[in-house]
Amino acid sequence: MAGLPQSVRPLTAAVVAVDAAHEGHDPVHHVGAWRRQRLDLWRTGGRMRHSPLLRAALTCIVR
Repeated sequence: MAGLPQSVRPLTAAVVAVDAAHEGHDPVHHVGAWRRQRLDLWRTGGRMRHSPLLRAALTCIVR
C-alpha cells in the first residue's frame, strides 16, 4: 500500500484504535485523542502511514 513495507498496516492500526476505544468508558474522547496524535505525526513527518486520508471517515456512535 502506497509503497509502505509489508509490516506497516495503517488501516489495521485504525481498526484496532477504534476497537480499543469502544472498550473504554469514553470512546469518543479516545478516538479523538488517537486522531489528534496521528495528526501531530502527519504534521511533523508527513508519512503516508499517518495520512489524514486513512482516518478521515472514522466515527463513533455511542448510545
